[in-house]
Amino acid sequence: MKFLIKKYTLLLILISYAGHAQNIAIKGQIYNTDKAAIINASIVIYVDGLIDGYVYSNDLGYYKIKSKSLKKNDTLKLVVNSLGYKSVTKIISSQEVKEIVQDFILEEKVEELNEVVLEAWEKMKVSGDTVTFRADTYMNGSEQVVEDLLKNLPGIEVLKDGNIKVNGKSIDKLLIEGDDLFDEKYKLLSKNLDAKNISEVQILSNFEDNPVLKSFQESDKVAINLTLNEDKKNVWFGNASIGVGSDERYSGSINVGLLKKKIKFFNLTNFNNTRNLAVSQVKNSGGLNILDSEAEKKFEKESNTIVDINNVVDPNFSDNEDVFNNSFLNSLALVTNLSERTKLRSLNYYVLDKISKQNTNIVQYFATPETVEFSEEKKITTKDIFLATELEIKHFSKDNTYFKYDFSFENNPTITNGNVLTNNNMIFQVQDDEKYNFFNHLNITKSLKENKLLSVYAYYGVNHTTQNYTVQPNVFNEQLGGNPPRLTRIKQNTNSPLRYTGLSAEIISKYKRSELGFELSGGLENDEIKSSFILDNQLPVDSLSNNTNFRTATLSVSGSYTYYFSQKLKLKSSVNIAQNYLTLNDDKSQLFFFNPQIGLAYKKDEIGSFGLNYRITNNQPPIQYLNENFILKNYRTFTKGLSDIIPTKNQSLNLRYTYKSFEKLFLINSFFSYSFSNVNYGFESIVDKTSSFNTYKILEGGDMFNSNLGINSYLKSLPLSFRLNIFQSWSTNFVDVNNSLGIVKNYNSNYRLQGTTYLNIPLNFKFHLQFNYSTGEFDNQKTSNDYIEASLNPILELSDKWVIEIRNDFYSINNNNFLFTNAEINFNPIKSKWSYQLIGSNLSNIQEFSNVYISEFQSSKSSFRIVPRYFILNAKYRF
Repeated sequence: MKFLIKKYTLLLILISYAGHAQNIAIKGQIYNTDKAAIINASIVIYVDGLIDGYVYSNDLGYYKIKSKSLKKNDTLKLVVNSLGYKSVTKIISSQEVKEIVQDFILEEKVEELNEVVLEAWEKMKVSGDTVTFRADTYMNGSEQVVEDLLKNLPGIEVLKDGNIKVNGKSIDKLLIEGDDLFDEKYKLLSKNLDAKNISEVQILSNFEDNPVLKSFQESDKVAINLTLNEDKKNVWFGNASIGVGSDERYSGSINVGLLKKKIKFFNLTNFNNTRNLAVSQVKNSGGLNILDSEAEKKFEKESNTIVDINNVVDPNFSDNEDVFNNSFLNSLALVTNLSERTKLRSLNYYVLDKISKQNTNIVQYFATPETVEFSEEKKITTKDIFLATELEIKHFSKDNTYFKYDFSFENNPTITNGNVLTNNNMIFQVQDDEKYNFFNHLNITKSLKENKLLSVYAYYGVNHTTQNYTVQPNVFNEQLGGNPPRLTRIKQNTNSPLRYTGLSAEIISKYKRSELGFELSGGLENDEIKSSFILDNQLPVDSLSNNTNFRTATLSVSGSYTYYFSQKLKLKSSVNIAQNYLTLNDDKSQLFFFNPQIGLAYKKDEIGSFGLNYRITNNQPPIQYLNENFILKNYRTFTKGLSDIIPTKNQSLNLRYTYKSFEKLFLINSFFSYSFSNVNYGFESIVDKTSSFNTYKILEGGDMFNSNLGINSYLKSLPLSFRLNIFQSWSTNFVDVNNSLGIVKNYNSNYRLQGTTYLNIPLNFKFHLQFNYSTGEFDNQKTSNDYIEASLNPILELSDKWVIEIRNDFYSINNNNFLFTNAEINFNPIKSKWSYQLIGSNLSNIQEFSNVYISEFQSSKSSFRIVPRYFILNAKYRF
């Protein structure tokens, strides 16, 4: 009886709740007084003063939001906000309807000039997820391109390779007036667009350009948006510059742009021999590129590059002081609205680098019974060309489905000549490469219900690399069993085609305190390495030729679960179960992988964000670990793979803490990571003064510990903005050198302090101080290296027209001191379209630079030829 009473009581409660609670949907469009749609406006719904939900307007300004907790006689309030517009509030009375249509017209927020304070800590404004910097208050007149401006902004870091980070996180996009024209090739924009065109720089946290995802879930991505000066909108604008100098130095650029509501267009051109390289602005770092932002994915691979004679160590210069170049770049980018709901983006570019480098190395291998040492004098010349096209179409349908298709084709021919004097022998090398990549991606995201989302992703890629390599004379005569007279030339032809395709489908469901995802995926991959090794013009040597084919078919199931303990604390977990069907030549095998991960995240604005993550990753070896015979990599190195496929298992534990307060200009980014593996693919190496034969071998697993602390802050009392960065890394790995199996222990540390002053006088400074220390230990042999790097760059504003900047870069390496001094004199006539710049490079005229490098079981003492002193005068015309 009591049981029946409980059931009856519960039924009455449910009936009562159903009679009072209303499930009302409110939809409409957000636009300005000119009837233009406003994207990414926030719409927050309040019920009796409490937040009941929020969404963002899509690319067409539309929104739809539901209230599930509205009861009879409750007060419903909608609040709409968008950067640059006045906030709008609307009170809606409770009605017996299921859907209400409510449009909003936002008025622009006009800011009086006398409200703008030029103090360094008040040069920005923070509105929700957007931080806006006034560009003119962070420029001193010496900035030439957008990258120079970004380097002045707190919280933004421009790395040596041009990649951009915000508080330690790599940006997803570099937008201009809210549109993405360059995608991953954003360095074309940051390194070429005139900085004086920029009015504002916006940091966009919680960034998502997929409107379905934007309204469904929060994002961890960050982007930067550039806003142009008003006189650059709806008109053709640009600049042209030319520079001539001593020692036949030259530089020039022609940039043209048009930004309208329906179309945005940029044509950027640059040519120079002043160390400003072109190919690095478009070339990926290599390897596997996987972008996985919850539901939207991008999977790309590159073909294997076997031969590499351009293996000159990197001196870590900030301005390519060791590079003699002739470079050319031209890019054409546009984005246009094909219809109200369809957008087209296109990017085409041609870049060329002709590079010459020269260095001397003394290399030591920590081998037994004694150290192996040899010397090299290298001169490398390279002609590197990149010709590519990209096409992207986005469509957002009325049934809340988002389609994104992008296609790209890259052609990259490269010719490298490498002359090496080693052990009193002159060796001539020629490496002729032809590479092309072809990528296709289709992402479909559909909102099935308010709490359910479907994502479908398909991809197809073709990568191909052909390498023709010639070495003369043959330095392997004795190792190959030859007798005098020795055969004089080696020729190796390598062909590495790769094809891959895949399909995945995922459903994500949101509940009151949790989120559940389920994905099915499959993929096919066909990878090959074909090589022939020819002495003089004889028949190929079979024992040094390869015909390796590695095919993979993968079926996998993935699940993810997120539980929200509160708005601040969540548990996030996932597991991927994959069955891999492998065929290596004619041998078939299978691998079963179980890859779980679990993480805990806590976020509170007052104290920052904490993240703890544990992951297990199983991997199969790439094809270059499996080539059946030795293959030549450069004039002294052969490598050979394994005949068996052995998977590796890696476990990692990561702890991350971030804090950001742009209002106080105080940012922290830190992480600690520890990883270890059961086994590793290493080398069994036989090295001597003339050659190195490396065979891949399964070795006992190693481990690695990394830690990083980055702090950005502003000291109002000085006034000074600074960034402190501390990085440390410990690693332990097993190696086998000259039949001696041992443990290599490496330690690297980097301490860096950099800053900019904002003194209310004509003289300000940019500076940095960096200390680097590294050690390597193998078989009771230990080597270490430390060096100090520093810079002090005074910037003198003589007047509104004249600005002088002197860049002093100091290096102290093993008691050897080097000082590079560069100077810029900028003349910017007021109300003139012309500006002028005189540059003096390497004024101290350093001819040679030396450094020491430590990696695994070897060290290298290297000396680099430096570009000698020169002067160049540039004139720029803006229109």
